[in-house]
Amino acid sequence: MIYIACAIYKEAKPLIEKYNLKRIDDGKFQIFRNDTVTLIITGSGQTNAAIALTYLLTKMGCTQDDFVINIGICAGLKEIGKAFFINKITDVATNRSYYPDVFYKYSFEEAEIFSGQTILSEGAYILYDMEAAAIYQAAVKFVSTDRISFIKIVSDNYSPDSVISDVDALVKSIMPQIDEYILLCAKILESEANESTDSQFEFQISQLSNDFHCSVTMENTLLGLLKFAHASRIDVKPILEDMETKEMLPCTNKKEGNQALEYFRKQLL
Repeated sequence: MIYIACAIYKEAKPLIEKYNLKRIDDGKFQIFRNDTVTLIITGSGQTNAAIALTYLLTKMGCTQDDFVINIGICAGLKEIGKAFFINKITDVATNRSYYPDVFYKYSFEEAEIFSGQTILSEGAYILYDMEAAAIYQAAVKFVSTDRISFIKIVSDNYSPDSVISDVDALVKSIMPQIDEYILLCAKILESEANESTDSQFEFQISQLSNDFHCSVTMENTLLGLLKFAHASRIDVKPILEDMETKEMLPCTNKKEGNQALEYFRKQLL
């Protein structure tokens, strides 16, 4: 399942319409879903976001292989209407940073976002919102870090005069990019369902884990990359053969393995 969290209805409306999501009679939160996507409107702010997402993932029986995506607007110093894929989240209150693992291809520029508990009328943060840090902390209790992602659209530059009131139009303007990413997530879930009984795939993971001299964390990264390649119909064999020719594989220690894994990631992405 692909779980989507939006703070307000206007952020969610284009997604509800695009994927023909039907409202669930829940009584506590506005939840919409189809066979692939489940969307919740969390309400604004860290507390609301954390409570709503935890409620949804618990209620729906979320597994570690599901995807959690936060889609919504943010303030920032960037061009209004520009969308970003978040690769670092810093909680303003604690100064703690979180790093969603970026495995999969997408058409958004990457950026860092700062996440706080109050609306800012002025600011120096490149991007700023009030939900991302809380959503990450809630989601990581249920899914792996490569399954958590954030797509943020700049709606204002910290000035009331710059605020875009037509939020749903703003989200709708980047729906082709959002749809591209959601379809990729759906393909990955579909391919994983087929791979669950594929002994050859399991053997490949085991063999490559040895070749990359993987730790548990490295093996999870490798698994994510192989699933992405499989879903995207990328043949990894030429890449691996080239790495063997360059004597990058097999690795003799974890340092070499990390370097080889990063090279492999760059070749795929």
